[in-house]
Amino acid sequence: MNDWKVDRAQKRRNWFSPRGARRGFMLASLALALWCAWAIGYQQAQGLKQDPKQPVREVNPKPVA
Repeated sequence: MNDWKVDRAQKRRNWFSPRGARRGFMLASLALALWCAWAIGYQQAQGLKQDPKQPVREVNPKPVA
């Protein structure tokens, strides 16, 4: 067998590289952190809904002349 075929056979035994696994773990962690930040913000925004019994307050009311 020539060296090229031996190298390819040895590379096929490695299902993943440690560097690629670390990169994938970091990307998955970043995606999880972003999703958690979105979910927390979404839950907090749901708690800020206006109670329908209370009147809507105007932010900049027009002056009465």
